Amino acid sequence: MKSLKQLFCAAALMVTALSANAALITQEVKINGVSVASMGVDLDETALASYSSDPFFDATVVDNLFYPDVFTLLNFNLFGEAVDLVDDFLIVQDTTNLNKGFDLLSFDVTSFAFGFEMIASFYYDVTSPMDAFFTVSYPGGVSDTIFGDEAEFSVVPEPSVLSVFALGMMLLLTARRQRK
Repeated sequence: MKSLKQLFCAAALMVTALSANAALITQEVKINGVSVASMGVDLDETALASYSSDPFFDATVVDNLFYPDVFTLLNFNLFGEAVDLVDDFLIVQDTTNLNKGFDLLSFDVTSFAFGFEMIASFYYDVTSPMDAFFTVSYPGGVSDTIFGDEAEFSVVPEPSVLSVFALGMMLLLTARRQRK
């Protein structure tokens, strides 16, 4: 009976942890294994549900151009520095599988975080990765551009499910020790 209670407690904890996953999408742009940019995007599930009644709505191709209230850019880091000014930001996401990552990501950023004006542009489309590019423009007209297969795009998994589950397991073990 005791192990049955533990099994039910663990199952309830796992279900709670899985349902507690916020719709926060964290992405990281890597070039040759080095992280150059990372961003956090919030998915508004209420706004997404309001579009689901539209017969032309396709949940596998949702972007922030036609559905601007679905995605909100929460934070953006360029070379490890927080950037407030994002000039242009476009994403296309399959909302039926948030762990898959963006199908298309494009951004233009102007940053003064390094003591001078720096403009960065990035484009990546999962259907044509050879067309990907990352450009950084510095003062005086100097710019660096990396194209195609040199750019690696990867998803940073959102750890909220695991952290809630680990916290619950820790509390369950603590309660068990106190009962003995």
